[in-house]
Amino acid sequence: MQPIMINTIVMLGEKQMDQRAFVKRLAQAGPVIEGVEIRQELLPADEDTRKAFFLELLETGTQKGWQFFYSVPQSLFTNQGLNPQLDSWLAEAAAFKAASVKVNIGEVAGIAAVEPTELAALFAKYQVRLTIENDQTEANGRLKPVTEAIAAVAKGQLPIGYTFDVGNWLVMAEDLDLAFAQLKEKMTVLHLKNIDEKLETTLLDEGTAAWQSYLPKEVPVILEYPMAFAAIADEVAKTRAALVQHG
Repeated sequence: MQPIMINTIVMLGEKQMDQRAFVKRLAQAGPVIEGVEIRQELLPADEDTRKAFFLELLETGTQKGWQFFYSVPQSLFTNQGLNPQLDSWLAEAAAFKAASVKVNIGEVAGIAAVEPTELAALFAKYQVRLTIENDQTEANGRLKPVTEAIAAVAKGQLPIGYTFDVGNWLVMAEDLDLAFAQLKEKMTVLHLKNIDEKLETTLLDEGTAAWQSYLPKEVPVILEYPMAFAAIADEVAKTRAALVQHG
């Protein structure tokens, strides 16, 4: 079954709910999903509280058979090469056995300075994958720099995947069809969300894009937009049905 996962930004559709409580509620009464993407910026600041949450995630993953991904809103590449904080991000991911870490691209010029063996050693140490994403910035959210970054990653033979974010292209007023045509073969994860005329996220069927046209085969699909908890099951179900239809 093609994995469908929930990014914890979904919880912002409910008032007064933190990430820890949201994951617990998903596990107790949520829809049938294959995993959850945890957001670094929504983690508790206190180190002991954070570690306790990671231990809870380990237990939840075992009980539910979930996989966890980790979203880190930091730049992977600097002008000199890899961001020196990467090791700490991967260590955090390993603390709850996250299978994959998503980061921002950062400085495209720095990609050429990275050695594949440097990344391979980190991935072997932490048993995790890494992806970069088109975000909502001029530097990393336009089609030209994103395609340049992915080409540079390929040229350097760096073991880095790509998270294609449907809604971010719309927010940046980029040609979604063109972006999908050029990048769908590079995609290893899909962030699925839809956007209305005001450039605000909506439920899938209430946005401007025909979202079913941008579904990949095989790669994980992560729903990444705020919604009421009661809406999650329907959004997962319609995504599951569309994947079957387009499979």
